[in-house]
Amino acid sequence: MYDYGIYSGDEYMERNPDVYPWSSTSSNYQTPITYIKSAADFVNAILDNVPSMKFRADLYYDDIVREFNKKNVSKYQYYSGIIEGEGHKIKGITDAFLNVNDGVIVNLTLQFEDTPDDTDDKAGHVTAASPDENNRTDFGYICNVNRGQIYNCSVICDLSADNGTKNVGGICGTNTGTICGCSYTGSINATNAEKVGGIVGFNDGGMLMNAVSNAMITADSTDAVCAGGVAGQIGDGSYIVDCESHQELNASASKVYAGGISGSVNENCTISGNSSDAAINVTGDTADIGGIAGRSLSAVSADVNEYSGNIQYQCDKVNADELVGNDLGAEGSGVTYVIGDANQDGTLNILDVTTIQRHVAEFEFLTGDAFLAADVNKDGNVTIEDATRMQRYFAEFDVVLV
Repeated sequence: MYDYGIYSGDEYMERNPDVYPWSSTSSNYQTPITYIKSAADFVNAILDNVPSMKFRADLYYDDIVREFNKKNVSKYQYYSGIIEGEGHKIKGITDAFLNVNDGVIVNLTLQFEDTPDDTDDKAGHVTAASPDENNRTDFGYICNVNRGQIYNCSVICDLSADNGTKNVGGICGTNTGTICGCSYTGSINATNAEKVGGIVGFNDGGMLMNAVSNAMITADSTDAVCAGGVAGQIGDGSYIVDCESHQELNASASKVYAGGISGSVNENCTISGNSSDAAINVTGDTADIGGIAGRSLSAVSADVNEYSGNIQYQCDKVNADELVGNDLGAEGSGVTYVIGDANQDGTLNILDVTTIQRHVAEFEFLTGDAFLAADVNKDGNVTIEDATRMQRYFAEFDVVLV
């Protein structure tokens, strides 16, 4: 078991040395090692799911795609071994490097360049492919979904997702694993995404440490959006330590959760040692805006988190603060609501469904405990899906309210 105490990223690494499987002293190091000198070497290693590979040269993404095409296989792969980049680069990226990472990616830089002769570390522009085309709802530059570990990797790129992709991040769309010592530099433009972050869109119980976002983020939606300098939304039990966000966050939606570190933070999360100086600009009907988190169900202390940027907004209803806009996780507050009890009368019945429907139709606006109780599927929003889930619960269609 790893020690998940409140430490800096460096202290965490010292206390948990086995999370570094590329180290010669680690008990997890996997052999034999496959050395990568060409795109063909890399594609063969991915398809064979070799236990460990080490780069010996920079590669170009177009060459990798051509090698996949030669074998008549999709370029959207998953991998469960170790990729040791040794400081090399994947250049000319125009899509996610991997679909799903179940392994370890270390010391690798991914960037866009116009031609193989262009060696400047400059940002280019990447547009997420249609989720219908590739059957995916997550988009990130290193991988769409990270279930493994990513260390000391950097991304230099501009990214657009204007096709309804749900979770958009500079490193990955959804993270349930570990991301440490990574950075993203560039712009992120997302339209009708649900969760948008400079490093990850949705950190679903994963760990983010020493991550730095230099992202210029623009998140626009006709519904609701969670937008954060580091993570769009932080799920239950996540661990966010020593992360930074800079540049600017712009969000516009009917309901906005916006924060310098995360738009929304769920329960039982560790949020420590984070800082942001990103300018936050929000336009919407209702909004929760914070220098660290827009809304939080976990304790976020000003003693160990810092915001030094500027917050501006044009909203009908807003909760705004330099730390947490809508702080529902302050020490001693406890959970004071019952999931599903949208009208807060102490009873679960069809009136709660009606209350949710009235909120969705904008006949009334739920806030505080009523909003949290109405968010039946705990996705950070109150939508018709929550009303449907309540109806199925009453009809005894095997729906459990958590």
